[in-house]
Formats: sequence, structure tokens, C-alpha cells
Amino acid sequence: MSEASDADSLSTLRHDLANLLMTVRGYAELMLLRGGLDPKLRRYPEQIVTSIDRATALLDEMRQAREASGFLAATPRSESISFPVPK
Repeated sequence: MSEASDADSLSTLRHDLANLLMTVRGYAELMLLRGGLDPKLRRYPEQIVTSIDRATALLDEMRQAREASGFLAATPRSESISFPVPK
């Protein structure tokens, strides 16, 4: 696998994981906004939101470190391919 396709795969994976985390976070926030939630149970969705914030920050740090090191750059190189034109 080339470096460009590795970068693209990692970027896609990070994006997909972030989307999943935001879905779970959204449901946890809805639970917190809903009236009548037992105060003893509030800590569970609060912990979900806190954990997702930490995971999202970690994903962002990983992206920044990868970009800063130049290893698997965030923007894949474009390579041109020439095909012979039939006569």
C-alpha cells in the first residue's frame, strides 16, 4: 500500500470514528436535556460526554502529530497517469 493510500485510509478511519462518537455524544446530551432524569443517573451520560470529548481530542492530536511529522501527510500526493491514445 502506498503512503498516499495509507494517509487516505487513516483519514477516512478517523473521520468515521469521529462521526460515530458524535452520534453517541448527541444521544447522551439528549438524555441530559430531558427533564425528569434521576439526579443519581445523570453521572452516566455526563461520563459518556466527557469520555467522547477526550477521545475526540486524542483523534485530533493524532492528526496534528501526523501532519507535523510529515509522515502520511494529510493531503495525498496526486500522481498523473498517462494512457497512450490509440491511433
